[in-house]
Amino acid sequence: MHLRPTQAGLGVVLTAAFGAMLASGPANAQPYYGDGTLPSLQGQLMGGYSATSGAASDYLQGGWVADGGITYWLNHGNGLGLRADLSYSYQPATDQFLSFGQQTTGQEVDDGWGNFSAASAGLIYRAPFIGRSRLYALAQIGISHVHLRLVQTFFVPGFYCDPYFGCGYPTVGSSSVYVYNTNHLSWNVGIGVEFPSYWGQDWFIEAQYRRIDIAPRPFEYWPIMVGMRF
Repeated sequence: MHLRPTQAGLGVVLTAAFGAMLASGPANAQPYYGDGTLPSLQGQLMGGYSATSGAASDYLQGGWVADGGITYWLNHGNGLGLRADLSYSYQPATDQFLSFGQQTTGQEVDDGWGNFSAASAGLIYRAPFIGRSRLYALAQIGISHVHLRLVQTFFVPGFYCDPYFGCGYPTVGSSSVYVYNTNHLSWNVGIGVEFPSYWGQDWFIEAQYRRIDIAPRPFEYWPIMVGMRF
């Protein structure tokens, strides 16, 4: 099942999130460091599931995503900050994409995938939420490298020797039938909730909407990640 959310609905959710954060105000901040401040510079690592929507869902299934980067907070860990990320996602090809490749090239296609490698930077804002947790929202722009590939697998004549079953097994190879490699402008927005620990790390859950501007139909995907800020 593919997600097909609307940007209008996303705008309502983000507007509500920002409103709740601004209404909470910095006065309710609950620092957990001994000197009463939060760190100005933090790194983050995260990973999780990546769903596709729009044109991307015609070609790629849901897959996995890994992300890492740094955040510089402009007010000792409170309020506004600057965040930069590097991310990589892997998405298996849909049956529709496999059929498209076979019809277009006239060759047998039995496997395929796509991956998005992105570098992005932008603003992040966080504020107290419930208890010691904090709510945050972010908006970034960047460059994404899109790689799509369809392949045909085949058996290669030869011998593979196994200590238990002897020799004579053919090896498996593959050849590319269709390849798409290019860079595109991209942007993303997201919201998350983080939970500070007593050892200085923040554990968080984050959801994003990412859009890669490929004409005539942009690619959209939705990472849902769990991570740590340190």
